[in-house]
Amino acid sequence: MGKIQVKITGLNLNRLIQKLISNGVMVENVEYKSKQIKFFINEKNLNLLKKICKEERKIYTVIQKNFFKKLLYRIPYLFGSFFASLLIFIYMFSFCSFVNEIEIIGTNLNSTLIAETRNVLNNNNIFVGTNRDNVDSQKIETKLMEEICDISSASVKLYGGKLVIKLFPRTQQFEIKNDNIISKYNAVVTQAQAHSGNLKVKEGDVVKVGDVLIENCDGASGIVKGNVYFSSYEIYNENQNIEVKTGRVFEINEISVFDLVVLKSKNTSKFQSYIEEKCVFYINDDLFIPVKCTKKLLYETTIEKVTVPFEERQDEIFQNLYNKTLALIPSGNDAGRSSYSVVSDGSFTRIDCFIEVEINLF
Repeated sequence: MGKIQVKITGLNLNRLIQKLISNGVMVENVEYKSKQIKFFINEKNLNLLKKICKEERKIYTVIQKNFFKKLLYRIPYLFGSFFASLLIFIYMFSFCSFVNEIEIIGTNLNSTLIAETRNVLNNNNIFVGTNRDNVDSQKIETKLMEEICDISSASVKLYGGKLVIKLFPRTQQFEIKNDNIISKYNAVVTQAQAHSGNLKVKEGDVVKVGDVLIENCDGASGIVKGNVYFSSYEIYNENQNIEVKTGRVFEINEISVFDLVVLKSKNTSKFQSYIEEKCVFYINDDLFIPVKCTKKLLYETTIEKVTVPFEERQDEIFQNLYNKTLALIPSGNDAGRSSYSVVSDGSFTRIDCFIEVEINLF
């Protein structure tokens, strides 16, 4: 018989190790973790381990059998993984060093506009295979604006080896409305341009929802962008109810064949609330007829009132609030600076998260 690795879960695990050693069991490569221990023993000592675990009310799991045999079996896969990793490394090096794809996107783009864009790229030596260091996004944006009259603006970004060019056709960007253009947000104006109509705001102005941005005068169109703060909040109560163990334990054993339960403990737990731990192992090794044993330990619990200061949960609350606020931002806009406001009142703390975003205001 070979060596097997087992995992034992529970408290006071040193006493279990001492019992094994006193019974002549060789315990090797012991690894300690919180309420858990792993080690190797000879497979012939497994029955003794089961007996001691039952006496000590510990849960055991066999996590590795015939270690060396499995290692030999896995050698071909390890070589395969090595070569696969090497190929991935070579691919990622190429992906990150050169432009391997150029994508032109936008709303209502026609073939002529796409062809003109590719001509501008070719004339500036930007094509698939170009070194990423030779790609100047701002310079390409300027060239596109200078040489293509049918676009109002362009955005050029590199994502790894992918060059993404987003075009904004003039017919799309300056859609003419027969009414005043009003703000949908409370914001600080960062960009203001009227294509038609009277521009009522300028950069730096503070606007509120409903304010006129471009006044209709034989039509209204243009671009007005601003910094908008999206926010969300949470009220944290440091007085909390937590679940703790009372010390009472109830054990349930069952045996199943092909996942069909054939034998089960008749007694039932009368615990109102509990934490369950489960150990599953197979009786036979070949698994031709899978006879599975399941041991469940139910630890009775009760609710206790405790005080958890806000400082202990601060990082977790901040991250959850940031994600919650991020979900409020309209798609296609990048999050900017974030800030937090914390106000305490007794056991209650109100936390507000703010994310600044530059977006189109109408």
